[in-house]
Amino acid sequence: MFKKIVLPAVIIAAMLTLNTAAFAEPNRSIARRLDVTTFQLTKNLDGTKTFERNQVISGRAENGSEITMTVYWFKTDEDQSILSKKKAFEDTDNSGDWIMQKKSNWVVGASEIFAKTVTLNPGKNRIVIRVKDQKGSFKDEVINVEYVYKDELTDFINNIILKNLK
Repeated sequence: MFKKIVLPAVIIAAMLTLNTAAFAEPNRSIARRLDVTTFQLTKNLDGTKTFERNQVISGRAENGSEITMTVYWFKTDEDQSILSKKKAFEDTDNSGDWIMQKKSNWVVGASEIFAKTVTLNPGKNRIVIRVKDQKGSFKDEVINVEYVYKDELTDFINNIILKNLK
């Protein structure tokens, strides 16, 4: 009888103790626990198209890391809509210029989490993020995202439909 009560009690106590010890890791940053050299973005927007003008760029970085975020917008050489210039849009490097829209700097706090809202312009946008840690090493991330203005898309589709109805 004694063995039936003591043995399970010892096993349960050992499991609870080991379980707690497994999660009691030393004071290391979130970025280090994730095996991230400098930082990690929460959501990868690269190569996406969106109807949302405001996008949140968020992620994790070491405490004290300095983040510089620069937003560029692609202006085509011609004044027509990017939607109507689909062929030129595919070869963007030869048909326009990247224009800097906004640049911001901030330092990551003790939570090791950062988030900033970016306002996109209609068409192609490029977000360049540079994270520099306290040791001086840095990492760059480039995000290309296309903002499709809803009214422009609606007009474009209506013009195609109305043309075919005539």
